Order: sequence, then C-alpha cells, then structure tokens
Amino acid sequence: YNPRLTAVYRAGDRVKFSANAARSFRAPSFLELFYRSSSFNGNTTLRPEVALSYDAGAQIKTSEHTSLGVTGFYTRQRDRISANLTTYQNAPRAEQSGVEVESVGPAGAFTGRIN
Repeated sequence: YNPRLTAVYRAGDRVKFSANAARSFRAPSFLELFYRSSSFNGNTTLRPEVALSYDAGAQIKTSEHTSLGVTGFYTRQRDRISANLTTYQNAPRAEQSGVEVESVGPAGAFTGRIN
C-alpha cells in the first residue's frame, strides 16, 4: 500500500505552489531473495523497504511558453535493500535530500527541459 497526499495552490495565472507526502513499500525481488552463484547469493531474510517522502516546490510561468520551477525533497528509508560483496542486505536507515531546479521553454521546433 503506497498512499500519497498532494496539495496544489495556484496563486494567480503564473504562480503555482505544490507539496507532496508519500509512503512507499518495495518488497525484495525474486533475484534479491533467491539468486545463487559461486561468489554471490541472494538473501531469504531480506525485509521490505519502507520510505517516507516529502517535497515542496514552486513554479513560475515566465511567459506563455516558458517556466521556471524549484522543488526541495526529503526521503527517509528503513530497511533499504543494498548489495555488499557477497549478498544482499538491509541497511538500517538511509536519507536523501536535495533541491531540483527546472527550466522549460522552446528550443527551435522542440520544447526543451533542463533539470
């Protein structure tokens, strides 16, 4: 079950604010559980990954065909599945955070997007 809550507020014709909160779940794959070779083995005791993610951002329409946006994000994972030299394992916790800046506009006959 992966619920998500999203809110968007339009502050006029050109400005939009958004925020998201989500919970995600990923079960181990068949290979992560049961793969066998002479030097690497799956791990049947793997637990599913569970993550909580949040982001908030703003987008400004600078003209009819161009826009600029910025979004900050944060994710906290529990039991992240990762590989070491001989098997898969659950890492106790992992966190990712950052900012994404995006510009969208015409590029000749195409529409370009830069992140």
